[in-house]
Amino acid sequence: MGTRVCVLGAGVIGTTYAYVLQKAGYEVLHLVRDHKALTLPSELPVHLLDGRDNPKGEERNDVYHISLAETATTYDFIFVSVASGALEQAVHTIKQKRVKGTLVFFCNIWNDRKEVERMAGDYPYILAFPTAGGCMENHRLNCVLFDHVMLERMENSHIPNYTELVSMLGRAGVKTESPYDMLEWIWIHMAVNAGVTSTAARRWWEQEAWL
Repeated sequence: MGTRVCVLGAGVIGTTYAYVLQKAGYEVLHLVRDHKALTLPSELPVHLLDGRDNPKGEERNDVYHISLAETATTYDFIFVSVASGALEQAVHTIKQKRVKGTLVFFCNIWNDRKEVERMAGDYPYILAFPTAGGCMENHRLNCVLFDHVMLERMENSHIPNYTELVSMLGRAGVKTESPYDMLEWIWIHMAVNAGVTSTAARRWWEQEAWL
């Protein structure tokens, strides 16, 4: 299909989307640290609870074929899924490896827009938010994937290949939903999650203390 995707690292979120994009026929490669490349398997067993076609999810077992990205290369998209505090270092790594392309930030971001723009530098970028999760266990990907991602509106993103990104995700069975203000949506989403998590933790502690 011509579109090439670079995924920074080989974490759960990036690899989950890399897997479905590869199954859809796209070339996906991983940019990893030198020492990580020595231990990264060429094939990764995948157990997926797939919610793209069935809201209740369908279990799939498959194998994902891992290919390593080359340095000093241009890709159409670079998927970045890291913790908010690691975003600047992630972009620095991409620059250091001289890899070019549109950055797709699949991140929890607390920073304001000016700070994100500073970190992105000369790279075109777009804010996104995944609806996937899971864990890596003994070089096996156990993951769950829903049928959509949150994606910044075209008029707010200023990237040259927005339509191509939406089309690529769509071919992989992933729809896009676009809130009015993506950064604000991420802040609200994280705040709600933090409240739910802290409430659940407090109730668990109270129950354990009572027992």
